[in-house]
Amino acid sequence: MKIVILNWAPIWRGAHLGGGVNGYLNALAPELAANGHDVTAISAGLLHTRHPQGCLSRRHDDFRGVRVIEIINSPVLAPAAAQFREPMSEVSAPELETELERLLMLIKPDIAHWHNIEGFSAGCIDICRRVGAKVVYSLHNYHTLCSQVTLCKGHEKPCHNFDSGHACSTCIDAPDPYSERLRRQDEFVAGQESSRLHLEKQRALALAHLKHELSWPKRIVHRTYAFMNAHIAVRRAGGEHLAHTLPGKAIESPIDLAVDPVRQIYSLPLLDTDRLGQAYAARAGPALTNEAHRDPSSDRLLGAHARRRAAMVSMLNRCDKVLAVSDFVRMKYVAEGVDSSRIITQHIGTSCAEHTIRGFSPNNRTNTLRLVFLGFNHFNKGLPLLLTALQGMPGEALRQISLSIYAPGVQSIGPSFRKLHPPLSELHIRDRYERTDLPSILGGHDLCYVGSSWWDPLPQTVLESLSFGVPVLGAQAGGIPDAVQEGKNGFLFRANDPAALRRRIQDALECFGTDNWPSEIDRPKSIPEHSRELIDLYRSLVQLHDHGTSQDAYTLPRTSNRRFGTDSSSGESRHLHSAPSISCPPLQTETSS
Repeated sequence: MKIVILNWAPIWRGAHLGGGVNGYLNALAPELAANGHDVTAISAGLLHTRHPQGCLSRRHDDFRGVRVIEIINSPVLAPAAAQFREPMSEVSAPELETELERLLMLIKPDIAHWHNIEGFSAGCIDICRRVGAKVVYSLHNYHTLCSQVTLCKGHEKPCHNFDSGHACSTCIDAPDPYSERLRRQDEFVAGQESSRLHLEKQRALALAHLKHELSWPKRIVHRTYAFMNAHIAVRRAGGEHLAHTLPGKAIESPIDLAVDPVRQIYSLPLLDTDRLGQAYAARAGPALTNEAHRDPSSDRLLGAHARRRAAMVSMLNRCDKVLAVSDFVRMKYVAEGVDSSRIITQHIGTSCAEHTIRGFSPNNRTNTLRLVFLGFNHFNKGLPLLLTALQGMPGEALRQISLSIYAPGVQSIGPSFRKLHPPLSELHIRDRYERTDLPSILGGHDLCYVGSSWWDPLPQTVLESLSFGVPVLGAQAGGIPDAVQEGKNGFLFRANDPAALRRRIQDALECFGTDNWPSEIDRPKSIPEHSRELIDLYRSLVQLHDHGTSQDAYTLPRTSNRRFGTDSSSGESRHLHSAPSISCPPLQTETSS
């Protein structure tokens, strides 16, 4: 089959640009190609140039058997925050849609699988259908409902009513798209060695070096002056025998033998947990339930963001199949108007699942519980929630916890955690980590904290932790309960509730090192297993198309009754019909883009 994968971030950048979704595609697309399919990855919304102007496509070096194409000068900026102030531009962008249609007419795809519409427009879905492709849309986040992706006000407080789109206008600070586009053009020009701006910078640098070289008389005078001062100092010293400074203090009386008292280290006082909770709730809002509701109706005329949301829901209802990464995401979109017969839950896979699960052995009860947090230090990822919970715990409990934090951007909250050590047994804070570090990081910890304070669709950290046999301390929100089962492979607590998290940490300490510790950890779905599920789905869509069957007649093939894994297998991959394609030189094994 000919498969086109669409996402705003270039696939070769992986999780470094585009987060968990692009990291997932970085593993999935090459796996699809390895199964014999013709795979093209298309990105848009990032690169803008002054010359040439207008939408155009450029092909990058192939990435592990995947054809890579980027649409330049898209009128829809990515990521989402860059386009936030002009939401209706994401509904229709004729110039972009024309270029995408031209591109797809060359590729002739059987399947167009959308993983984000950032950088594109809702009209691009209709273009895919027009060229004869079956359209699949994976809902990895809430961007099609929320212009800033997270369903949170200011990226912090979960949003329960967007007031017909009017609350969105003051939700976040975002750049003007026109100014942002000009900034990106300047940035691109500055990086071109042949550009006038780059050459002017090189000229200025050369002039600075020249001025330095021409200043040799001044430097000679300065060095001569320094030498003369040193020479005069030596002459004045002559043959004098100067006394040297000795270490320590003289011992002349019994007083000089007195030992200084050892400074006592006091435990932190137990703070008022009610006040801590109130202060946290004032910023983050109340505790969350995991029930999906439609935003309340309003008598006000629909604002731009509400009209955008309605157009996006309509767009999803024109797709052949919509895949939600968790049950909550599916129920939320059904509540907002997506046809329930069109949307299904399909849990994604992780490349970490191919690692061997660490064997479980109960720890000695006297050992400390090694707790780890992995991820960005965004407010709604849960570090402030963890800090609030720990601040209200007694010292004897904190002394049983060794905490490690691996989080880009942790500098803003790191000092607050350091005030907890002591009495925390240990505290390790790092402002970055690589995916290759996961085996050593997770292999050295007993429990992984994933305390999202919003409806996180399905954090990759949960799958990564379970892949290495580490139980999860997870918020009962979004897709986390799909993967974490209380008492079996982790602990769940009421989301966005410091008191509830505090109680679950105490529970974890009590059962740590005993037979009650969560140890029934199944391996999550791997990327090869997940890719076979997708191939089965693609094949069913194309075959039904060839036979003229309605899209409502099929569902995702069932492969296993396991809650979160799969034991599926599929037949040989093949093209279902031939069509002209882009001329493709021998595929390279790595990208050089």
